[in-house]
Amino acid sequence: VATKIRLTKAAVGVAKENSKLSKSAQTKSNEKDGNDEKEDSEPQIPKKALKHMLDMLWSLSVLELESTLNSICYKVLADRSVDKNERIKRAEALVIVGKIFLKYGGTVTEGLEDLGKRFGGVDDADDGGDVEK
Repeated sequence: VATKIRLTKAAVGVAKENSKLSKSAQTKSNEKDGNDEKEDSEPQIPKKALKHMLDMLWSLSVLELESTLNSICYKVLADRSVDKNERIKRAEALVIVGKIFLKYGGTVTEGLEDLGKRFGGVDDADDGGDVEK
């Protein structure tokens, strides 16, 4: 549920930033109608909009992973082709794997910072709290 809320907030943030960007581009276009100066044809994505997009991408990835893990766990634990003792062993193995993931996994903030660096050096440190961590 928390991931879905986070995804929704990120999507709203992307929509707001897109709206601001569109208005800004329209204003610049109206101002330059009389000018023959050549401008960059590739618009710059504001840092804030990029942060919202990365947060949305992160949340979508988390939802996909959660869905996949839910499906796998159900198949492993509800497999009626093996006896109850085997399913218990599988459950214990899943607990061990979960502990390993928790031990070596990072926080949402760390994940978003890493993702931002990989997508052009976006730094969440100066975010101002617009995108929840």
